[in-house]
Amino acid sequence: MNIAFVSNFHKTYLFDQIAKGLTEKGYNVFWFCFGEKWYNHLLSSGYKPETILLLNKNISSNSTHEPVGEYKLNELIAGDRVLRYDYDEGYDYLVALQQPFFDFVKKNDLAYIFGEMTYAHEILMARICLDKLADKTHYLHPQSIRIPNKRFTFLDTEFQDTIFGKAIDYQPEENISSMVPIKPVPPERVVQVAKDVKKSMTLQSKMKRVSRVFTEENIEKDSPSIIADRGIRYGIAVREELNKSTYKLLKTEDISFLDDKKYVFVTLHMQPEASVDVVGRYYDDQYVTIFNVWRVLPGNMYLVIKEHTNAIGNRSNKFYERCKKLKNLVIMHETTSSHTLINGAAAIFTNSGTVALEGALYGIDSFVFSRIFFSKLRKCHPLTLEDLKYCKNFDDLVKKCNEKAIAENKMDNEAYSKYILRSSFEGVVDPPVIIKDAPDHENISKVVNSFDVFLKL
Repeated sequence: MNIAFVSNFHKTYLFDQIAKGLTEKGYNVFWFCFGEKWYNHLLSSGYKPETILLLNKNISSNSTHEPVGEYKLNELIAGDRVLRYDYDEGYDYLVALQQPFFDFVKKNDLAYIFGEMTYAHEILMARICLDKLADKTHYLHPQSIRIPNKRFTFLDTEFQDTIFGKAIDYQPEENISSMVPIKPVPPERVVQVAKDVKKSMTLQSKMKRVSRVFTEENIEKDSPSIIADRGIRYGIAVREELNKSTYKLLKTEDISFLDDKKYVFVTLHMQPEASVDVVGRYYDDQYVTIFNVWRVLPGNMYLVIKEHTNAIGNRSNKFYERCKKLKNLVIMHETTSSHTLINGAAAIFTNSGTVALEGALYGIDSFVFSRIFFSKLRKCHPLTLEDLKYCKNFDDLVKKCNEKAIAENKMDNEAYSKYILRSSFEGVVDPPVIIKDAPDHENISKVVNSFDVFLKL
């Protein structure tokens, strides 16, 4: 069987290890690469040039290729954290990569492509597969199931809403019975992020970031995933450092403020990030989302927001001050336990965050503005602006969503636990596992075996 991996920065190291393990099991591995640095890494790792397709920005220079289809390039460029800064260059690049990608897939008869759907070029490749290569080539995203830890599955759309068909319920129920029902524990990645954020706020880390702006260390100017323009990078870096510094001046509350108060809980997303810019597309203005939720709340109910620890620096204090103008809106300190806030909330609102999964497992009504794989849970309610617009009030919104969940026969916690465990595999495929010089061989072995099981289904 011929399969391929998509090189995406440090994720390449993990995929490289998985690919080597699968090669030993008889699979033929190919690569899609977007920068010469990673192309050379793959060559030095033993892959032959004919197995790697380099699709860096240079392909736009003398390209005469026509697009192979219509794939909403305006949407892709607007949501991309890099291409949005130069529309014309981004458009030319996305047009130029289509035919070479399509030809490479066809020539090598690829059955599966494993990557992420974060950047515009990755999403475009996934859309081409769905449009032109349906049932022949599947572009899949190996993705953590979030809860429980150390398990992943294969998602097959850019919106992370569906598990690839043959992976669903593949696992015998008796193999997972001891893990049912799953518990709403914090994902391990959250703990690691908190440590990384604390480190990033030190003076030493700040000086390193400033230094990289001027030295252009690790700046791959041929990569579509890197902002090459020094002026733009400098502006972003300065803005983020100022935001990090002024965030310390923001007045936040601790958990005691909420004693005897009824409230709903809204977590802020890191941005730019796929969870809001891709999965949550069209609901990606986070202030507007907060404002629209606030509109339906009764006057005596509080709206609590909490910053994502890894997002400090994304937003200026103007954003928070604008939010605080809304009556009864409270900003909690970013280190406040989300699980404590969830357990005291009347409801949870989020674009696509894990907080909705945690809330639903606790039995709390949790509303998501995106279709997401865990919205099969009875207490996890997909929400639209129309739902907010036409509900009589907050209680009516909750009532209608619960009636709809019952009518659709959505899963209770035990049924969802069995479903997600039977449809997932052992192993960690997310940070902080991706380390070049100290790979976790035990985990890699588990992930390789999981890929092998999946491919043989």
